[in-house]
Amino acid sequence: MRIACITSSWPSREHPVAGTFVREHARLLEGAGHDVTTFTWRPGTYAEDVVVVAPLGRASVLAGSGAPDAIDAAPWRALEAPLAIGAMLRELRRHSPFDLYLGHWLVPGGLVARLAADAVGRPSFVVGHSAGVHALAALPRVAREPLLDEIVRPGSTTVPSLALAEKLGREVDVLPMGFDAIDVEPAQRRGVLCYGRLVPLKGFDLAVRVATSLDLDLHIVGTGPEAARLRQLAPDATFWGFADAAMKSEVFALCDRALVPSRVVRGRHEGWPVSVLEVASAGVVPFVADWPGARELVVDAAQVVDDTLASWARACIAHTAPLRAGSVAHARQHTWAALKPRWLEQLT
Repeated sequence: MRIACITSSWPSREHPVAGTFVREHARLLEGAGHDVTTFTWRPGTYAEDVVVVAPLGRASVLAGSGAPDAIDAAPWRALEAPLAIGAMLRELRRHSPFDLYLGHWLVPGGLVARLAADAVGRPSFVVGHSAGVHALAALPRVAREPLLDEIVRPGSTTVPSLALAEKLGREVDVLPMGFDAIDVEPAQRRGVLCYGRLVPLKGFDLAVRVATSLDLDLHIVGTGPEAARLRQLAPDATFWGFADAAMKSEVFALCDRALVPSRVVRGRHEGWPVSVLEVASAGVVPFVADWPGARELVVDAAQVVDDTLASWARACIAHTAPLRAGSVAHARQHTWAALKPRWLEQLT
């Protein structure tokens, strides 16, 4: 089956973390024998063939997963969206019709997949992620409902968590993105881990303040705009930057817990951060803030922490051994290998 994968985010040399789960999802389909062509709005140096649509000669506001932040910072950039969507639809028309149009994020990829598929009478499927759900939920009802009518169709729409399905308020299937488990040979676990995109929503500044106040061995893995500020807050922490599988195995072996104090910002919250399950699968016990859907990621209420410094300090010294085995088992139920049959059944 020939599949057009339409996504605003895809890993490149310049942005190695962006859209990694989208590429892994495409690899899952290719491994099942399907021919996947990726279309994106972000120019970059890619390790594979990617069709880039950049009508303005640069990355549009739809490139990457940060469109809401970009529009908040410069509202005029919202005017770029119709131009970028139109250019992508024209590019898709240049190709012979695909057997399936697969859109990641409800907007823009999901909307484009529906419009392109309907134009040639072919099926489409939309994989929703948190950013698209929050973006649509923030729109006035008069704009939101027609878009939802166009994009969200029972049987061919998924979101990764029950909390996001409830926020969307439409009939969708709950099916998360997977991850590749990291096997480690644990050293003497004593470190505290912060792992993910270094952005304000993650709340890593709170974790850093608590861990440094307790003089703990702190490891920070990831890249993003918060990196410089976190280095100022935690000059003695070990910053690993972008980590490949080998480096993850090395750092995860040093840590016995991960702190994920993600915030709810203007109604936006985490969806299904596979980073939480990834560390859990390696035996690093995650402690998470109580955002909507967080409890789906962990196995014990003790892993859900309220938003106070004292509570996070207790998480930093909590006894993790009783939680580890259950946490590992729960996480490994959500690897790509475990989820592959469900995804192939949904899409094919």
